[in-house]
Amino acid sequence: MVPLFTIPFVLPFATLELDAYVLKSLTTTLRCVLFFQVLLSICSLLTEQNPDDPLVPEIGQMYKTDRAK
Repeated sequence: MVPLFTIPFVLPFATLELDAYVLKSLTTTLRCVLFFQVLLSICSLLTEQNPDDPLVPEIGQMYKTDRAK
């Protein structure tokens, strides 16, 4: 057991040993998660427009005042 007064000064030590196929699987999984996050962000932007911060101010103003156009 480590004495309490040394805890902030003792760095934790850990090793992680993985096989090559596990690393490849993790890399593929991370790519899929990143791709999913990008798609989710695009869907969010398409479904929930923000007229208060538009790319083209005239379009944002038109969206807020006259949606029928």
